[in-house]
Amino acid sequence: MGSAAKPPLDTHQIITNDDDQFVVWSDSRKLPLGWRYVGRAGTRAELMQYLKDMLVETVPAPLRLTRPAGDSRWAD
Repeated sequence: MGSAAKPPLDTHQIITNDDDQFVVWSDSRKLPLGWRYVGRAGTRAELMQYLKDMLVETVPAPLRLTRPAGDSRWAD
């Protein structure tokens, strides 16, 4: 009876924290403390591709300040 309100198991969202970290998070899991939804939802594969296309840095903001310019995990 309550299953109509439950999101599909393969639905995910992008979440972020105050350190500008972005994570693809399953809708079936509780949101961790300190994290908030970005507003983008879809399958895990879609959202991973979206993050890669947007070149979102996944290193926390405090660590980015100490890294050399151009040193990104997305660089080829």
